[in-house]
Amino acid sequence: MMKTIAVVLLCASLTASAASSPFDADVTNTTTLNPDCPVALTGIYAGSVAGKGPSVSVHFVNQTEKRLIAIKLGLAGYDASRDRHDFPEEYAVAVNLKPQKEAKPIWQVRDVDFSQEITDGMRVYVEKLIFFDGTTWKDDGSQSCSLAILGEAKPDRSHDE
Repeated sequence: MMKTIAVVLLCASLTASAASSPFDADVTNTTTLNPDCPVALTGIYAGSVAGKGPSVSVHFVNQTEKRLIAIKLGLAGYDASRDRHDFPEEYAVAVNLKPQKEAKPIWQVRDVDFSQEITDGMRVYVEKLIFFDGTTWKDDGSQSCSLAILGEAKPDRSHDE
């Protein structure tokens, strides 16, 4: 059946563990660079839950002064040849997220090719937000509020002379 997916991607700890990691990582987080992004994407985790199959957890912080009540995200994976695979599902969740607080929802992924399509990295982007006061924020199609982590295996230098 499905093997446990050995991809764990976390933006916050990449700097601290880059030297000991078996992967080189290239992180692009436009939510920290773009002041117009209402949430900051702080991490992407991919794995497999026993009996439930593949899952993805996206961590984000509400950067507004309003309470966030719903978020919808898009997800893409990168295979070993760095080809992008957009997942057809949209990942939405109801939250009760106060300003400057973090949420860590987990979604089950239905795509049967998930483990092959994320071997070299993932990209998550914010599509829509709904706030407690009834206002919404929608992406304009540019996917300008995103977090991408691409990695590739470092060469094994233990056998070098």
